[in-house]
Amino acid sequence: VEENLPNSVPLHATAIGKAALALRPEAFAAVLARPLRNVTAKTITDPKVLRADVEQVRGQGWAQMREEMHLDVGGVAAVADLTADVMIGLGITYPLHRASDEQTEAYGRLVRSFADRAAQLVGPRLLRAPG
Repeated sequence: VEENLPNSVPLHATAIGKAALALRPEAFAAVLARPLRNVTAKTITDPKVLRADVEQVRGQGWAQMREEMHLDVGGVAAVADLTADVMIGLGITYPLHRASDEQTEAYGRLVRSFADRAAQLVGPRLLRAPG
């Protein structure tokens, strides 16, 4: 999980980033070791709040963001481990004003299901790949 790439966005401000951080405690610790950059007024910048958010991700299996990257944009994402170095994930974004809490929950369960299925399909091929 790398956050220092050119044009990268803060992992803690995206659903896919939070989902990845939930699977990679060492990467999460590295993110918490630096000041948490805010992108919007809704971006989580308090380490205690982010810890609680990532713990919720670990418990429910999918991450959520609400206006943390762009105003009126929500998103959900889930990731699955393929190897110690590779994960696969799926995230979706949507206008917040069009999504109820129930729809967000349904989207979260859907991306969790798709991430798990993608890992089942891609994982064995990755492990068989030469190299």
